[in-house]
Amino acid sequence: MTVYFIADMHFGAEPLAGRRGFTNAAEMDEAIVAVWRSVVSDGDDVWIIGDVGDPDRLSDLPGRKRLVLGNTDKPIARYREHASIHEVSKVARLQEQGKALILVHKPEDAVTTQNEYVVHGHIHQKTFGNPRYLCVSVDQTAWGPIALQEVLRRLVE
Repeated sequence: MTVYFIADMHFGAEPLAGRRGFTNAAEMDEAIVAVWRSVVSDGDDVWIIGDVGDPDRLSDLPGRKRLVLGNTDKPIARYREHASIHEVSKVARLQEQGKALILVHKPEDAVTTQNEYVVHGHIHQKTFGNPRYLCVSVDQTAWGPIALQEVLRRLVE
C-alpha cells in the first residue's frame, strides 16, 4: 500500500480550467483522472486535502479516499455521505517514517509545533514561504496525487 496526497482538483470548475490552461473543465478533469489512474492502485490510500469539486468524479477512481475538507467542499454532508469517500475530517495528523504531518487545506489554519510538517492545498501555484509546509495542489504536482516518499523528499530538501 502506498499513501498519496492531492489537493485542489476542483472537478467541474469551468473558470479555473481556463486559468490552468485547459480548454474546459472536462479536459482538466480528464487530465487529473488520467494521472490519478496512472499512479494509484485499489489498495492505496489517497489523502485529498480539500477542494474536490464534484465528488462524483471520485467514484470510479482507485484507492481509499480520505478527505480533509477544503473551503469549497460544501455542503459538507454531500462529501460525508458520498459512497466513494471513506473518511472526512477538517484536519488530520499522521505519523509517517518518523515525521509528524498535519494535513489541513488552508496553510494558515495549521496549528503546529516545531517538530511537525504541514501538508496543505488552497494556494494552488504559490508557496507558503515556510520550508515545513508543502502545497500538494494539482497545480504543483503535475495534475495528480504524489506519493508519501515524494512529499517527505520535498519537505526535507
